[in-house]
Amino acid sequence: MFSNSKTRYNPNEFKYELGWIVSLKPRKGIGKSITKALSELTPKMYSTVRTKNIAMNKIMDSLGFEKTGTEYKSERGDYCNFLYVKTK
Repeated sequence: MFSNSKTRYNPNEFKYELGWIVSLKPRKGIGKSITKALSELTPKMYSTVRTKNIAMNKIMDSLGFEKTGTEYKSERGDYCNFLYVKTK
């Protein structure tokens, strides 16, 4: 994902990936709450988000993640992703 996105960041700088977040309770704001809690665990973290997932892209922006590089085709399906990093 780092090379696919053509980011300037080195993947070896990031120890953790913020991965799939799913809530079984359909309560507004729970996805953001879970993402916020997990992203506060460590300063160096990355995540990939589907380009069409507008809500999650907004959450990543609001929590201090930086969209880096360019949109790239996923290797797991017929969709594109953005790479986000949190460096602080």
